[in-house]
Amino acid sequence: EHSLEDQEPGGLSALARTLEQQNLTVEPVNLLERGDIPEEVTLVVITGPTRRFTDQEVGALGTYLDDGGRLLAFLDPMTETALEPLLERWGIVVGQDIVVDPANQLPFVSAANLFVTTYTQHPIVQKMSTLMTLFPLARSIRPQQPPPEGVRVVPLALTSRHGWGETRVAESTFEFAEGEDLNGPVPIAVAAEHLLADETAEAPEVGARLVVFGDSDFVVNGQLPNVGNRDLLLAASHWLLEEEQLIGISPKPLESL
Repeated sequence: EHSLEDQEPGGLSALARTLEQQNLTVEPVNLLERGDIPEEVTLVVITGPTRRFTDQEVGALGTYLDDGGRLLAFLDPMTETALEPLLERWGIVVGQDIVVDPANQLPFVSAANLFVTTYTQHPIVQKMSTLMTLFPLARSIRPQQPPPEGVRVVPLALTSRHGWGETRVAESTFEFAEGEDLNGPVPIAVAAEHLLADETAEAPEVGARLVVFGDSDFVVNGQLPNVGNRDLLLAASHWLLEEEQLIGISPKPLESL
């Protein structure tokens, strides 16, 4: 994964600093060395894995979520992580595609460089309506239909209706193929939560919570300050930790001269 200490454009030092500013202690962890995830861990973040997780690591994550854990995952296109079956248990389908949206294409960049302005009514994104977010290269992340019993899965950010999930990822040009590609609007992020009581109750008790994005590049140092990227990261973190009252458009930090 990207390094939390790397201050280069592709590193995650800004992500670590952003989370630490929310009174969180950030620590890189090797699950193979730990064996399990301690109870005091409030949030597990997976950022752009490039190799498959072992059965032991997937098992540790599964146990953590079964016990009400919180997971924030950024999974890039064209990678096999071995997390896909685990995420499907929580109603999240990881697409084997690249999402494109020519209708929202920025000048002089690829249609796969997503400029997102469409959000749902989920608490994470309900205050994002005036902000755009930029995803350099994303895969589709969508709710499973129907969702698993007791799990609520909601898309967060989507392409326009003209976007699609391109399954022929080896091609150099993008062209929608009916019956093969995923029709737009295509979700590139979802939130899932395990409701431990009747969903119709006024305040159902919440178990595990997960937020999965189809791109990790939007939170690297070179991209996190762009438009609404940091706000979206913070909102997802607050929701995962049941701090919904803190979700809002954060002030931009002053640049040092």
